[in-house]
Amino acid sequence: MNSLKRLAKRLAKAVGLEVHRRRLHVWTTYPQAARFLYFQRLFDRVNQLDGDVMECGVGHGTSFAMLAFLARHENKGRHVWGFDSFVGYPEPTAEDLAGTRKPKKGEWAGTTVGDIQQLFVDTRLDPPFVQSNVHVIPGYFQDSLSAFTGSSIAFLHLDVNLHASYRTCLEQLYPKVVQGGVILFDEYEGGMEFTKLPGAKRAIDEYLAPLGEIVQRDPVADKCYLVKKNPREA
Repeated sequence: MNSLKRLAKRLAKAVGLEVHRRRLHVWTTYPQAARFLYFQRLFDRVNQLDGDVMECGVGHGTSFAMLAFLARHENKGRHVWGFDSFVGYPEPTAEDLAGTRKPKKGEWAGTTVGDIQQLFVDTRLDPPFVQSNVHVIPGYFQDSLSAFTGSSIAFLHLDVNLHASYRTCLEQLYPKVVQGGVILFDEYEGGMEFTKLPGAKRAIDEYLAPLGEIVQRDPVADKCYLVKKNPREA
């Protein structure tokens, strides 16, 4: 395990991130390092595309920090948007309660916008970049997503757990994703995640079914994503 932690720290250091054990738990385990490499692989797919980077479901900010570091390292001036209620889940629906996870309203509360801002201070990401290009928007998605003022999205990470949240995010944001852009789904694959949070996969399938989009699985991170079709491929 110590060798895995050293590997994770070297990966972090390579893009300028310092690990702070007390306040952050960023890239200190093999799964977190694998997630960063997964993001990096998909980020490389959009390097010739215009559009911003967005995460819905910021949580404690770990993956949001990774995406901000990738955008800064790319150095193309992309804006990085993070949306989260910061008061926990909204009311789960029957689709969510059908699983074993049994989410409850208010779960995942506790992190604040100030905590995310402090995270970037602690990780020492380029302060001018953070000030001008990183945006953290609080509120439930149906109310907050309209605050996105970019013209398009190249990289969209959805980690929103619930049926209604996935539906809202896809309905409002899928049209803004550029052709060839990527959409990552934190809760999609079958097995344990589908058993725990079946509403997430159902919402994704419901929205994508008429579009003919193909969801792919990354075998290393064991997460799913799609590359938005070019119209001539439809």
